[in-house]
Amino acid sequence: MTRVVLLSIAVATVLVDGVVYGLWTGRWGNARTVEQAAARMERVPITIGEWQGEARELGAKQAEQAGFTGYWLRRYERRSDGMAIQVMLACGRPGPLCVHTPMVCYAGAGFQQSEPPVKFLAAADTGASPEFWQATFNKPEAVVPADLRIYWSWRTSEGWRAPGNPRWQFAREPVLFKMYVTCALTGAHERHQDEACREFIRLFLPELEKTLAQP
Repeated sequence: MTRVVLLSIAVATVLVDGVVYGLWTGRWGNARTVEQAAARMERVPITIGEWQGEARELGAKQAEQAGFTGYWLRRYERRSDGMAIQVMLACGRPGPLCVHTPMVCYAGAGFQQSEPPVKFLAAADTGASPEFWQATFNKPEAVVPADLRIYWSWRTSEGWRAPGNPRWQFAREPVLFKMYVTCALTGAHERHQDEACREFIRLFLPELEKTLAQP
């Protein structure tokens, strides 16, 4: 292979990498589009069926490091039995939102992943079922040992998806949403708590979609 051909391949590779990186980070995207999408999140209902939400705050530095254009964090409690879960919804460019997964965020907080992620399909009335990753994390060295079940997914115009390589799957998306749904697991009640978390996801998604689909 001649030197000219090798040089041409190298230049092409650099150009392709540059385009992908520009799309991934949103360097050439419309910032206004992302801001408008982020603003829609504020209209998500605080009450979902018998679940009542309460706003929580994420540190400004933490949100900035995660690359969020907008976000909200809520604690939802079921009135019938006091079961509580935490939901974080974020919006921004695909690059930062794909890199920061629970395996990164929770590991930084001292949690260990206790099992490989598996897929959870939240049944939908029409169309493809929303996809989520599901995994368990624990913090054995904590004063009070904590076990968390976390569900996470990303939303594009095609709905909620959980690909194996979100960085490349979503590189061309102008704006991306990400959601974490987290519940604590406590011994004998683990199955009940996990079922409650899944129930919430199924109730929450239709209400969430109504809001995010609005102009």
